[in-house]
Amino acid sequence: MGGPEDIAFQNCKTMRAKFDEMGIKYRYSEYPGGHTWPVWRHDLYAFAQLLFK
Repeated sequence: MGGPEDIAFQNCKTMRAKFDEMGIKYRYSEYPGGHTWPVWRHDLYAFAQLLFK
């Protein structure tokens, strides 16, 4: 998530609350920069590390 300046921040907050309510485990991280390519690149790199663990 690109932090509070991300256009999807409120939707993500709602989704995380629902996941918590339902007991769904997830990983969440914020990286400053909003809904921009540097944030996507950072998160893709982190996700790829989980795929090939």
